Amino acid sequence: MTAAIASLVLYARILALDPREAVTLAARLERVDEATLMRLCVIESGGCRRVGIHSQSRPNVARRPGLGAWVKAVRVGILRPSDACSHHQQSDDPERWGVRGPFGLVAAYHLHRLAPCAAPEALDVPFLAAVVAARHVRQLRRMVPADRVADAWRLGVGRVRRGA
Repeated sequence: MTAAIASLVLYARILALDPREAVTLAARLERVDEATLMRLCVIESGGCRRVGIHSQSRPNVARRPGLGAWVKAVRVGILRPSDACSHHQQSDDPERWGVRGPFGLVAAYHLHRLAPCAAPEALDVPFLAAVVAARHVRQLRRMVPADRVADAWRLGVGRVRRGA
């Protein structure tokens, strides 16, 4: 019984991490540059802080609508709504699939890096968002030079490769 309680305490502690603590742990676990991950968190959430859906917390920033992102992700097969995965069904709140969490990740495009059937709200948990962001940074690092990863995050790989 003690091991089960210890596991629950560890799980609760990880889920309660501050975004900056989450960056440190995720960078070590995923073996990516902590400074790059921290810089992205600071930029995307205005100081590396807890953020939910960005359209609500930052209404003056243009963001990809959640419904459009969900439709595109389903079309290309990133999301697979089915009876087996109720989390990927469209809901009466399509903004769930838009930009969210401390790293400004589009849920519809990035959840597959966490688990096959994760709910978009998982990206509001700093540690889970940091793991997803670290995995995305690792992928970007294979496509662009290390000093351009932050640019590729914000502008897209294609624009960075074309010299934007």
